[in-house]
Amino acid sequence: MVLIHLSEFGAEAARGLVLPTLFTYVQELGGGMTDIGLLTALFSVGRFFSSLLFGWLCDRTSFRVLYNVAGGCAVLGNVLYILPYSPSVHSRTVLALSRFVIGFGAGNRSVCRANIAMLTRVDQRLQYFTLFATVVFLAYALTPGLGSVVGDTEIKMGGDLIQFNRFTAPGFLLVALNLVTIVFNNLIYDDSISRDDAPDSPTIIAPSILSDRAVTVGMLAFIFLNFIARGILSIFETVNVPLFLEMTNRMTAAEQDSVEATQDASTFYLVVGLLGLVSYGSVQFLRKKVSDVSFLLFGFSMLLVGNAILLTLCADMHVNNARSDDVDEDHSQLQFNVFVVAEVFVWSIGCPLTSAVVVSAFSKVLGSRPQGFLMGVFGASASVARMVLPFLPSLLASWPLLFLISMVLCAICILVLALYLGFISRQRADKLTVTYDSVQLHSDGREQV
Repeated sequence: MVLIHLSEFGAEAARGLVLPTLFTYVQELGGGMTDIGLLTALFSVGRFFSSLLFGWLCDRTSFRVLYNVAGGCAVLGNVLYILPYSPSVHSRTVLALSRFVIGFGAGNRSVCRANIAMLTRVDQRLQYFTLFATVVFLAYALTPGLGSVVGDTEIKMGGDLIQFNRFTAPGFLLVALNLVTIVFNNLIYDDSISRDDAPDSPTIIAPSILSDRAVTVGMLAFIFLNFIARGILSIFETVNVPLFLEMTNRMTAAEQDSVEATQDASTFYLVVGLLGLVSYGSVQFLRKKVSDVSFLLFGFSMLLVGNAILLTLCADMHVNNARSDDVDEDHSQLQFNVFVVAEVFVWSIGCPLTSAVVVSAFSKVLGSRPQGFLMGVFGASASVARMVLPFLPSLLASWPLLFLISMVLCAICILVLALYLGFISRQRADKLTVTYDSVQLHSDGREQV
């Protein structure tokens, strides 16, 4: 499990480490918001293809081989990420290629999920998938804080070809991390371990069997929810830093490119990310008392509330800008405080809960079936969302419209969950099928009383 988590941490940190500096990196290369959306989408295009390929291969080859291939792609992609800053290269095309290759390597998530499903029983999956999701969250939500460590350090190697600074530092760190992962994977990983070696559960639960119809409905429902959850997350990955800079009144290019802006953004999202650990802790603590669907309903509700707050806040800022009045300092501070609350709802509560629990719910619906290819399809749905939705900020006319669309998507997810609960309730009432504990029963297999 440690090796699985280390492999995923290296892949997912490729999103988190670049968060505070990618926007200004693109600006240094002459790009803008559209390019940020493109880079986010290209990462997901790479992950989309590799998720399907690696997922299909999971059921046919060694997990160790797939971890090595993914790690090799990550090393290559991060070397390419370092080069564009060089005056002799200075290319957004190379930067875009690097994000695609890194994304292809990050397709190991379907391998990790299939590996965890192979190592655990159905009643253990919420616990272990939540732990896995916590590692993912640590990688993309806490690693941005490392951006403040590099500061204004500038080191040149090989002339001007390779430079170490706050823009290229993520590439250096990720190359080292993925090389370490590959070494440990080849030294320690044991393919002979299976779910028979998993820790015993306090109560042995007889495996349940879903009808083909129930499996299909469950798969479609959770794939759709995964699509929306990951899509909303990708939207905020795209707009978080620009929105933070706007909320802190950094309007000029010089202010946005400053070391101070990078450090402030890194520190802010580090703190917000740390608060997200509480969400994962609550899942671990309440997993025997609260069903997966209840967690998902709460998570999407928090996303809905957070987007509603941001919609109101941005509309208020638009009105103030239209009046061309001097911005009152107290009012600006109030706006920033409201922004912090909204980010906590979205980044610290909604995104962690939805992204963690939807995976375990999907895996439980599949039961003990081979999950490599199906986890690949599940992961590919997230990649498709991350290909499309990051372009919304650059295509839409205003921030309020963006957050309104996010609210509608969250409301649709809540409706889908309500309909799914109704479907499962009818299945149980008719006693025609047995349903998994992930949907209507508690996740440890004990029926609600």
